[in-house]
Amino acid sequence: MALINSFSTKDISRSSVSIIWDLGVLTLIIAGLFLLASTAGDMVSVYELGDPIQIDLSPTALPYYASRTILRMFIALFISLLCAFFFGALAAKNPLAEKIIIPAIDVMQSIPVIGFLEVSFLWIITAFKGSFLGPEVVSIFAVFVSQVWNLVLSYYESLKRMPKELNEVAEIYKLSPWQRFFKLEAPYASPGLVWNSMLSLSAGWFFVVAGEAITIANHDVSLPGIGSYIATATEQGNYTAIYYAITCLFVVIMIYDQMIFRPLNYWLLSQNLAEVRKPNWFFVLMSRSRVIMFLRMLVFSIGRLLSVKHSSGKKRRFQRPKRVASVAIMVGVCLWFSHSVYQAADVFRYVGLDDIQTALLMGLYTATRVFVLVFICCLVWIPIGVYLGLNSRVSDIFQPIIQFLAAFPPNMLYPLVGSLIIAKGYNPNIWLSPLIVLGTQWYILFNVIAGVRALPVDLLMMSRSFGLSQAATYRKVILPGILPSLLTGVITAAGGAWNASIIAEVAQWENKVVYADGLGAYIMQASKAADTHLVCLGVAVMCLYVLVINRVVWLPLYRLIERRYGGA
Repeated sequence: MALINSFSTKDISRSSVSIIWDLGVLTLIIAGLFLLASTAGDMVSVYELGDPIQIDLSPTALPYYASRTILRMFIALFISLLCAFFFGALAAKNPLAEKIIIPAIDVMQSIPVIGFLEVSFLWIITAFKGSFLGPEVVSIFAVFVSQVWNLVLSYYESLKRMPKELNEVAEIYKLSPWQRFFKLEAPYASPGLVWNSMLSLSAGWFFVVAGEAITIANHDVSLPGIGSYIATATEQGNYTAIYYAITCLFVVIMIYDQMIFRPLNYWLLSQNLAEVRKPNWFFVLMSRSRVIMFLRMLVFSIGRLLSVKHSSGKKRRFQRPKRVASVAIMVGVCLWFSHSVYQAADVFRYVGLDDIQTALLMGLYTATRVFVLVFICCLVWIPIGVYLGLNSRVSDIFQPIIQFLAAFPPNMLYPLVGSLIIAKGYNPNIWLSPLIVLGTQWYILFNVIAGVRALPVDLLMMSRSFGLSQAATYRKVILPGILPSLLTGVITAAGGAWNASIIAEVAQWENKVVYADGLGAYIMQASKAADTHLVCLGVAVMCLYVLVINRVVWLPLYRLIERRYGGA
């Protein structure tokens, strides 16, 4: 007996369904398949490392470049979700795996993308020698490592917070692991996954330039895409091409926001009867099309057949291979991680004490810059977040705009800012600093809004009944109540700022490059000089700083807040 009736004939009954909806859906499906076939076919063409790849800066080339970039982004997002489902569930259900996976993620997410590329570039290119698939895999891998960590943590935290009653219901109905995943775990974790998928795409856009215009170990590879388009325009000092790319990026973000995330958000809200919101046009199109209804019926029919076939088999025959596969994957991950740590440790045999001191000093500069900028962001966004959280009407007006700005990668504006700094001769240590938190500041704002909305209504009404002033209510009720969410946003913003420093501490325009004093600029300089040992040293120092700050600053603050105000 199924626990949830996911689909029934009532869902497809319509008094009148126009053929226009079906024609519109068929047109979108055919166009999508044609675009996918044309772009995917070019990903496996013949290529040898060193072959020149010309990037056309004409605006007519941008739609094709955008399709190539979008394909890489969503392939990486799909793989990230698969990793989230596996490793997040493994960490949530297995105490031993939890002790390995969660600390490993803490280390891995502090490693900048350039560090992953430095280690993996030549391996991947060699594995796909003679094919353009090698550079494509490198680019997808760069986007993947910028997306996957928060998705794994989101799914892990959702499973850890899942009410015990749902687990008891799953036991009562004797749900198989697949039924449990599709009917309980994935639906319960879907709000967090959808939200973090939007943030992951934004993080992927941030590093798409590094993933498409690759300069590693004296090798320059520019893949067709928006990132390499912007990199080429920056090298040539072409303002017009930069504006074309920014406009194209706005259009791309609007398209997948309207066709993916807004329908998903409406569907999630519609599961709660208390929420009523008008669906967007694409959700209406999908819900009224008989083509989509037929595909849904086909998918659910196949799912029921697989479920019946699976439930008829013996449970032990299923569980044993699953456990063996989980153990094998965990052992493989541990071996790969140990090998990476060994390689990183081997670097210190080739660097001197002066190099280590320089890297530590540059790390101190970046750490100071991050702390100051995050503190300024808190002063700006905490009052705004509290106001938006307490005023739902104002929030409904501005929240879509803020979400769109959060999805837009700020590094697309870096060439314009860099050209201004170079032309005017401004101090890069000052004027490049705001770029570090330009994209990560939204974590603070969104977490403050979420914290305010999570406050009990009775608590706010009680503060009014006691006659507290707005300042006293803010100081004694609201601020203590949002501290757990605020700290989560601050930690996420600071972690993102460390990674952003790799790009933000460097300004380039035409043949001129200026660097700020910091660890991000140190790593980029070493990477362009093909000095792998200094790159690994810089990455190791960055990991060290992030881990020490997490243990010395953020973890004690978390414990203090839990002790005084309760956990998040």
